Amino acid sequence: MKNTISLIAMLLIFTISLSACSFLQMTPPTTVPTEPATIMEPTPPPTDPPTLPPVPPIDATASIVYDLKNHKYLHQQSSQTKIAPASITKLLTACLALDHLKTDDAITVGSELNLLQPNSSVCLLAPGHRLTVLDLLYGLLLQSGNDAAYTLAVNVARKDTANDNMGNSDAVAHFITMMNAFAQEIGMKNSHFVSPDGYDTPEQYVTADDVLLLAMKAKQYPVINMITATQKKDMKFLSGETITWTSTNLFLDPASAYHNPYVVGMKTGTTENAGTCLLTSYNDGDYDLIVFVAGCKTDDSRYVETSTLITWAIQ
Repeated sequence: MKNTISLIAMLLIFTISLSACSFLQMTPPTTVPTEPATIMEPTPPPTDPPTLPPVPPIDATASIVYDLKNHKYLHQQSSQTKIAPASITKLLTACLALDHLKTDDAITVGSELNLLQPNSSVCLLAPGHRLTVLDLLYGLLLQSGNDAAYTLAVNVARKDTANDNMGNSDAVAHFITMMNAFAQEIGMKNSHFVSPDGYDTPEQYVTADDVLLLAMKAKQYPVINMITATQKKDMKFLSGETITWTSTNLFLDPASAYHNPYVVGMKTGTTENAGTCLLTSYNDGDYDLIVFVAGCKTDDSRYVETSTLITWAIQ
């Protein structure tokens, strides 16, 4: 009897052991994940970037809109056509002046003013006026003075050649050589300069694409950015004369119908061959644009057409 009970007990223990092993084999071990499971989202099909609508019609003979943030053209019209540069040239003159002279250098205006062409735009300099290079740059870029352009040109050339006695004509000729070398260095392959102020002559020309390169280079100079963003400046020369210079750019004038608070430069230009031109730097925080229009029919139309292009580009 005892043997029978022992046998039954052993069978029960064996059966329970088998059941426990089967349960352990069927139940996976519990583990703690080291990181959350990744849920794969479906990949959307590629889409083309949004495109701008067609450019509204404008009357400029050449125009561009360039997106500085994304480094691409938004608009090009006749951008490789040779056009007269007018006073856009003065940005190049300013770059060379800043490369070779110090802004606090004192300069005395002299007989180089005799080289001015008839009906030149001037900032009313006279022989004997003594002022700094910075002052001359304000006269060059704010008031668009051809007289400031010639005074800067001869002084840059004399500094470059270490010849303080170089004659005016030779100095201007040397400066023009420097201008064309500088233009080539920054990639302006389809432009040629023969004066520091941009006065009309058939041998002097640029393209809108080259103007963009000049604008991008000029924007690397903080002094140029400061001056071309200024609307009015009260000046006092080292020789004691006082004068107020006002920007020719109506985008900067709060009293103008064309005032735009996001325009931060750069330069106007007007000659018979060039028509009215306007090179604009626009930055509203979201958009950073360079806009250029050339060959506009009137002073007003260059602002209207530039505004049209800006509105189109930022919509």
